[in-house]
Amino acid sequence: MVQQSDAYIDAETFIRNDQRVLEAIGAIRKVKLSPFGYSLRYSGANGDASFELSVEAERDSAFAFIELQKRGVWEVKFARLIRADKQVIQLVPQQ
Repeated sequence: MVQQSDAYIDAETFIRNDQRVLEAIGAIRKVKLSPFGYSLRYSGANGDASFELSVEAERDSAFAFIELQKRGVWEVKFARLIRADKQVIQLVPQQ
């Protein structure tokens, strides 16, 4: 299952721990992978992944879009949070 992959775990950990996410929507209660909301390709030490996550928090809900690249380890290369009111919060690269 994709939710058990290192890439997904890193993406969810990133969203749960990013201070801007916590400030925008509050403490996260639940993170779910959107149906068909992922791409995961890797071979050995190289790969690419992208995830669309549904995020429920204490003050608001949002969608998160996260892209990761693996060059030995998975790293977040792009991340964006879109709140229910359609406000976009760019997480990576930082503005």
